[in-house]
Amino acid sequence: MNWKFTPIALPVLIALFIAIFVLVYTWQRRTMRGARPLLPLMGGVVIWLLGSTLEALTFDANTRLFWSNFQFIGVVMVPTAWFMFSLVFTDHAAVLTRTNLTLLLIMPLLTLILLWTSPWQQFFQVSKVLNTSGPTPYWDWVPGPGFWIHTAYSYLLTIAGVVILARAYRQSARLHRRQISVMLVGAVVPWIVNILFVVVRVSPFDYTAISFLITGTAVAWG
Repeated sequence: MNWKFTPIALPVLIALFIAIFVLVYTWQRRTMRGARPLLPLMGGVVIWLLGSTLEALTFDANTRLFWSNFQFIGVVMVPTAWFMFSLVFTDHAAVLTRTNLTLLLIMPLLTLILLWTSPWQQFFQVSKVLNTSGPTPYWDWVPGPGFWIHTAYSYLLTIAGVVILARAYRQSARLHRRQISVMLVGAVVPWIVNILFVVVRVSPFDYTAISFLITGTAVAWG
């Protein structure tokens, strides 16, 4: 394996350590309202950032592809966990029945299966080639319909969580409103960053995982 420290590796590595700290902080306060669904949210961010860090440190295409796929475990966890957190925090945990949880997990699991079997089908991504022409390698990739279905599902859960918290904001006391407002800001930032990367394609590098630290830190603070 060809390991090398790249410019993007440092901020991702710092973000990873912060995410681990927030995860431990949340675990220590797991008895508080909303803390338990925050654990898989931050766990997903940690997995996402761990994969991003190890991907950023290698130039070997096969190894880099493995870590790129590995971080998708966190990618599919985060929107689902965010939606679950919003329900629990606003006292709507009764909605999370065993049947509904199963339905919520179908799309993330299907996404991972499609991703890891991409060499044999092009439904999730049509092509993915490592570009090493610059100081930091990046993927030249063409997403397939499966990727856009996953993206739409993730955005839907993110928006639903924001709407649930926004409705709770209108019905809450002043102190509780301050908590919710911090969480809403933390949720909107990574959503915008991801849209800029996935839809607008302003950069070949995905900074969504780093921006999700704002979400985790804001929610933990709240």
